[in-house]
Amino acid sequence: MSLTCYTQQERQAMEVQIPGFEYLEKVREGGTATTWKAEQVILHRPVYLKILHTDGSKEDAEELDRVLDTMKRVAALKLKGLVEVIDAGVQEGAFYVVTEYVAGTPLVDLLQEEKWLPERKILSIAQSIARTLDYVWGEKHLFHANIKPDTILLPKSGTAMVSDLGLARTAKIRDETTGETRVIVLGTPNYMSPEQVRGSTNLDYRTDIYSLGATLYHMATGCPPFEGSWDESTMFRHLHEQIPNPRDVRPQISIGLASLITKMMMKDFVDRQTSWAEVQADIKKVRNAKIYLQKEGSGSLSTVKPPAAERQNAASVRRRREVSPIANFINLLKWAAIIALWLYVTYDLIMF
Repeated sequence: MSLTCYTQQERQAMEVQIPGFEYLEKVREGGTATTWKAEQVILHRPVYLKILHTDGSKEDAEELDRVLDTMKRVAALKLKGLVEVIDAGVQEGAFYVVTEYVAGTPLVDLLQEEKWLPERKILSIAQSIARTLDYVWGEKHLFHANIKPDTILLPKSGTAMVSDLGLARTAKIRDETTGETRVIVLGTPNYMSPEQVRGSTNLDYRTDIYSLGATLYHMATGCPPFEGSWDESTMFRHLHEQIPNPRDVRPQISIGLASLITKMMMKDFVDRQTSWAEVQADIKKVRNAKIYLQKEGSGSLSTVKPPAAERQNAASVRRRREVSPIANFINLLKWAAIIALWLYVTYDLIMF
C-alpha cells in the first residue's frame, strides 16, 4: 500500500471543494498556484483545476479581483494555440481557474529529459507561440508576462499551446525616490525582460518577445541565458549583461537561430522586433533560408539565396551540362552546312 504525502498548500487546495469538479491527481505545484488534473463531473471530461495560493490579505483580495476580470477577457478568446478557460471564481475563500485538459507534455518536462531540442522543433514551437501571442495582443490587447517552458504545452498531436494567460501576479511597491506606490507585474527571473525587472508600469507585448527569446535560448542551449545563485543576481544580469552567444554555449546552433534569439532579447525593447508579425517573419526566414548577422551583436537578420533556389539553379546547370555535347554536335552540323553552301556558291561563281 502506497502512502501519498501532500504539502500544506496541497491539502488546503484539496479541502476547497469546487462544485461540479472532482480532484484526480496533482500535476504541478508552483510558487503561486497548485495545478490538479480533475474531472468535470456532469460532462465526464478531464480538466485542469488550478488553485491560486492566497494569504487572505486585503491586497490579495484586490489582486484576485483583477485576475478574475482578466479571466473574463481570456475566456472570450478561442484559438487552437491557447489553452481554453472553462470556469473561474472564488470558492470558500480560494480563487480557482478551470481550463481544458491537454494531453501532452509541458515544455519544461521535455527539456529536463532532452536538455536541448532539434532546431526544426524549436522553430516550430516558436512559430506557434508567436502566432498565438499575436492573436492575443491583437484581439484583447493582452500580454502574458510569464512566458517560460512551464507555460508552454506540447500536445501529442497539434501545435504548441500557451497556458496560464492572465495569471501573472502583480505586487505593489513603494518608490523610495518619489514616495509613490506603483503596481508591477511579477514574472520568473530566468526569463524576465529588463523592463519587467525594473518594475516598469508600461509593459506590452515586447516583454513577451524577450521572454520567448529567453525560452528559445533554453531550448537551443540546454540552459537559460542567465542563472544566478539567487533571483536578484539573475535579474541583475538581465538588466546589465549581454546574453552569452548561444553558439559559444552550443556550436551546433545555426547562425540564423542565434541571431533570431539575439534580436528578441535586446536590452532596449525598441531594438527588438516591432510586432509579433515581424517575429513570425524572422522565424520564417530562419526556417526557409540561410541567415547571417550583418553586424556582430546587432541582432539584425538578412537573407541570402534559399537552399531550394540553389538546388534549382544547380539542377539547371546540370541539365545544361548534360545537353551540351548534343548542342555542340548540332552546332557543328550547322556550321558544316553553311561552309558547304558557301563553297558550292563560290565554285559556281568561279566556273561562271
